Amino acid sequence: MSARRELRALLAFLFAAGAVILRWLLDPWLGSSFPFVTLYGAVAGAVWVSGRTGGVLAAIASYLAVNYFFIEPRGTFGISGTGSIVGAVTYFFTCAIIIALGEVTRRSEQHAHQRGELLDATLASIGDGVITTDVRGRITSMNPVAEALVGWTGTQARGRLLDDVFEVADGSARIDIGDGAAFEPALLVSRDRSEHSVDRTIAPIHDQTGRSVGSVVVFRDVSQRRRAQLALEQRERELADFFDNAGVALHWIDVDGVVVRANQAALDLLGYAAGEFVGHHIAKFHVDRDVADDALARMLRGDSLSRYPARMRSKDGSIKTVLIDSSSLSDNGRFVHARCLMFDVTERKREEETRSLLAAIVAASDDAIVSKTLDGIILTWNDGAQRLFGYTPEEAVGQAIDLIIPPELRFEERQILERLRSGQRIDHFETVRVAKDGRRLDISLTISPVRDDSGRVIGASKVARDITEKKQVEAALRDADRRKDEFLATLAHELRNPLAPIRHALEILVRAGGDHRLFRQATDILTRQITHMVRLVDDLLDVSRITRDRLHLRKTRVELSSVIEHALEASKPLLDRDRQTIVISLPDRPIDLEADPVRLAQVFSNLFNNASQYTEPGGHIWLTGEQHGREIVLIVKDNGIGMPADQLDGIFEMFAQIGDDNERPRRGLGVGLALARRLVQLHGGSVTARSAGRGLGSEFEVRLPVSEGPVEPNENRAPSPVQEPGMRRILVVDDNRDSADSIATLLELSGHRTFVAHDGLAAVESAERLRPDVVLLDVGLPKMTGLEVCRRIRSHEWGKTMVIVALTGWGQESDRRKTREAGFDAHLVKPVDYSDLLQLISAPQPLS
Repeated sequence: MSARRELRALLAFLFAAGAVILRWLLDPWLGSSFPFVTLYGAVAGAVWVSGRTGGVLAAIASYLAVNYFFIEPRGTFGISGTGSIVGAVTYFFTCAIIIALGEVTRRSEQHAHQRGELLDATLASIGDGVITTDVRGRITSMNPVAEALVGWTGTQARGRLLDDVFEVADGSARIDIGDGAAFEPALLVSRDRSEHSVDRTIAPIHDQTGRSVGSVVVFRDVSQRRRAQLALEQRERELADFFDNAGVALHWIDVDGVVVRANQAALDLLGYAAGEFVGHHIAKFHVDRDVADDALARMLRGDSLSRYPARMRSKDGSIKTVLIDSSSLSDNGRFVHARCLMFDVTERKREEETRSLLAAIVAASDDAIVSKTLDGIILTWNDGAQRLFGYTPEEAVGQAIDLIIPPELRFEERQILERLRSGQRIDHFETVRVAKDGRRLDISLTISPVRDDSGRVIGASKVARDITEKKQVEAALRDADRRKDEFLATLAHELRNPLAPIRHALEILVRAGGDHRLFRQATDILTRQITHMVRLVDDLLDVSRITRDRLHLRKTRVELSSVIEHALEASKPLLDRDRQTIVISLPDRPIDLEADPVRLAQVFSNLFNNASQYTEPGGHIWLTGEQHGREIVLIVKDNGIGMPADQLDGIFEMFAQIGDDNERPRRGLGVGLALARRLVQLHGGSVTARSAGRGLGSEFEVRLPVSEGPVEPNENRAPSPVQEPGMRRILVVDDNRDSADSIATLLELSGHRTFVAHDGLAAVESAERLRPDVVLLDVGLPKMTGLEVCRRIRSHEWGKTMVIVALTGWGQESDRRKTREAGFDAHLVKPVDYSDLLQLISAPQPLS
């Protein structure tokens, strides 16, 4: 290692000496100018040969020599003057760059060399043959495996065309270097004329610019695999011969129940030609379609059939009784086909075998299968009966069937026995039975008469299926239907309630004359009732969002007391109307939440409203809050009618109502608590309900996670005041003339100039003629939709800056997306808040 370092140092000094000598030769022409001109090449050469250390040595040695020989005053090593210092610094800085670049280049070459050696070693060690060619198809390299397979050495093959070395027996299978695709297996003929079955692929080789510079051929000797494949094909032929000529009837059924293969024994058994049996659905040949469907269903599930009895229809119309054995073939869990064997037992029906077969079927059934005498004495009792009723066979056999029949229904058993004696079959008879533990079970009975050889009825076979769950589902559906009807009735009631005071208020306005008190009273009534109707519609929209999981939060840091304050503001009219008091007790220090303040206020407003609804006038409501660790626990309590324990679990269901028609009249749609629970869950919390019983009030406990750190300012806490707008020219478009005229009148009273249109074509014509500042545009218009009207206006230069606002009853997110895509500046949902409308009109920029 020391000798190598000494050699590198010597080479560096030799480069430095050569550069100094070259500068000496150029001195007559250069003089004192460009003293370092020849040194940079020496530094680069030293770096390339001797590495970074050699470059540094060459740079220092060269500088010392040039400083002594060529920099004034010559013959000294001193540095005098700013120019000499700058020159020295520039020289060494340039040398540093050259050394760094040279070292990077040298190491890249070393890495490339190492990668080349690694690639050579890899190609030498892999089990595939690899040949590379240039762009003309001439061989440039081969690994040892390729040499062994083609019989050429790399030296012999280099420069030859690929087809000369990689010879295939079939000329049509030659490799086309140009397309770079994978090819079918080929028969390779080596140089000694031996043959090898190979799989091969070819791929182009590209340089860094993406230009094709050659190809690589990878091939593998699959001769042994080919021999194995031929052997497998031979075995397949032998198996096919065995299948076709077996003495037992064999057929295969695919996933659709179609016969895909059958041997001669199966065809002979039923008398069909191959084309009459193969390719047809197996049910076509079964006498009992339900048996065919059951067998096919079991096979598709992957079940194996063993001695499965069936009746098959022969071509001549005769019936063959067979036993079927089957097993299913699956590929990665996917059913491929079922292999079936049919044993003809038509001529050898032995009673013992038949009884054994029937016993196996009964024992394996999931249903309760019981046989009894015509006197109602139990003869057999399968495992399904034990699972369903709880009695073991030892406990049941020999007992009267009344063991499982409720006393009040035993008359049914007498009627059933009478029908059985007459030979009638009883299908799907729904009744009730009693299990050993006293549980009453809803069951469906199918009862068939059992006959002896002479056809005389000697007993009955009964199949009982538990339909308790089915009955529960039916009851749930009936309950849901009842609740739907109650909800629709309540909705109609809630929507009708505001209509009477609205009509009365309108009549007051008509008759008020100049009485400002009556005018104010009427407008207050209208405001309250319309607000109530808007809230009903909003609740219904929230129900829709919850049902489709489209309810989203806009969270921010918010202080709990501000949320409660907004909730109380929303509920105060209801509390004041019923003269109910509410006492709020929260922790002294601020409680910060990461929450949607609007939605969270809706939660507590719904809880306040619910407490008010089920509390008598003059009653009391309390809200208390305590922090427990990282949670704030808030309890809304009232001294109202309370709830029975059996109703606590259902009060958070949609449209749920507490109480009955004899109690205090119900208000609302029954969605408030369901909305509250879902909103709290979206905030990462929970809501539970408690009540000591009727007349003892109710409690609702809300748990919410608490945030740490100071509350950030929230610009959305208080609505910004409505600006007084300047006069705007406004076009109102709505096919509802009352709606259009009323909005236009309000805007006129606010100092604007308004115009009205009632269909889409008139809207486009009016917008072009009048050039309004703002267009309030309904979406559902005759002759042309509001979306198309907006697009038409935006297509003109005069309409690109016009403020266009969708004023519509459609408020889903999909509706808002459509208006945005059509070019609307804003989307307001009817009935619009007039202050919001004025704010929008007066805003210097349109809202999005």
